Amino acid sequence: MAGLSFKPASIEELDELFILMRQETSEYLKDSLWQIGMSEAAFQAQFKAVGSIYLIIVDNQQAGFYWVEKRETILHLHGIILRREYQGRGLGYQVMKMLEYRHGEGVTAIELGVSRFNHQAHHLYEQLGYRVVDRLNGLEFDIMRKPLVNVLWPGKLEAG
Repeated sequence: MAGLSFKPASIEELDELFILMRQETSEYLKDSLWQIGMSEAAFQAQFKAVGSIYLIIVDNQQAGFYWVEKRETILHLHGIILRREYQGRGLGYQVMKMLEYRHGEGVTAIELGVSRFNHQAHHLYEQLGYRVVDRLNGLEFDIMRKPLVNVLWPGKLEAG
């Protein structure tokens, strides 16, 4: 996709991004927080304090963001959140491929959690080489992981 770039979110943008996440994942987020016994306020504090958040920019417009956290040699993807008008355009696939390249140094694998009921995401991750490594049965959640080996970026990556 022409005009795709990424840049670190500023502290000032985090509240707006949290609102976007709440809008785009409302019931899923509410159910997940209830299942793990975490309040929205505690989750918002974690969102601001844990890992790194990057804006996804398409043709100079903010399409969404992704949230990652490096855990020793594993890069954990907390989430990719896209504005509704950017969903279904292949951005999730491109972000996943970019993660392997951009965050691959010193990382042996990328892992993520996904609801067992999110069949579209499961299919995407399996196509990209992710495999289920753990099942959180009480949460109906799978942990998926992909080992990284000699990752090459197939296209141009804009600085950011």
